Amino acid sequence: MKEELREERFVTTDFGLTVALITQGFEPIEIKTVDRKRVQFEFLQPDKIAEYAERYYTNRLLLPAQRLHLNAKELKNRIFPMLNSK
Repeated sequence: MKEELREERFVTTDFGLTVALITQGFEPIEIKTVDRKRVQFEFLQPDKIAEYAERYYTNRLLLPAQRLHLNAKELKNRIFPMLNSK
């Protein structure tokens, strides 16, 4: 019998956290709609991401503002068509 190895993932619907993670160098491996207003983002390396997420939520994650803004615009452009197609 063949076993399937499933990698652990970090999953969030928090747009701001996702933009911060992308700015930090992580890329979502999957983006899918949850409903008409929410999108779910999945990342690999959950252990590393958990540290950045904790720093994000405690306001201790320093990121370049311009890169953060550009990544937010790019991510919105990626998810907007997904939300409008439902």
